Amino acid sequence: MAPGAIGPEQRKPTEIIEDNFKVLDLRLGMDDKYFYIDQSMEGNIKKGTMSPTHINAYMAMVVDNKALSDFNDAAVLMQPDAKSKFKDKAGLALPIIYAPLASAAAGSMADNSAAAKPAAGAKGAKPAAPPAAKPNIPACMVPREVNGKPSMDGTSVKCKADGPDLFIRLDRSIMPPSMKDSFIVSER
Repeated sequence: MAPGAIGPEQRKPTEIIEDNFKVLDLRLGMDDKYFYIDQSMEGNIKKGTMSPTHINAYMAMVVDNKALSDFNDAAVLMQPDAKSKFKDKAGLALPIIYAPLASAAAGSMADNSAAAKPAAGAKGAKPAAPPAAKPNIPACMVPREVNGKPSMDGTSVKCKADGPDLFIRLDRSIMPPSMKDSFIVSER
């Protein structure tokens, strides 16, 4: 593993970040099959709570070295023009998200949405549609395109939280060839 320490001090006095989101240490490694990330937080990794709803999500991003300056933070992937802006760079950034309560929260939202619809036969009610399947969101995922369709790939990545550490194992086979042979640690 290659160390890449990140200082425990907040960058700006206006930044108020819970301890379980302050990254103190970052270690990376790889072997023939996997890319490994260990993020150590100041506090313990927490799932969050369903009541009140407070869903925690932890993220790491693996970026091709030659595209590192284009993907300066995860927010660039969420911009309205991101799809067209990064069309020729598909696969050069792989965000990894660990959100253990995401599936439960999505299922709860689906239940609440179904409960808000008027009952079949009620005045002005439309015929009841069959209940939609509850979304199955992996606790650990790589959002990416698979066969031209958006996917929350939970099979190519595994996450394990243990106290202050979040261990991530990413299957290198989903990485483009230019990302498979080396890495650098960059704090962004």
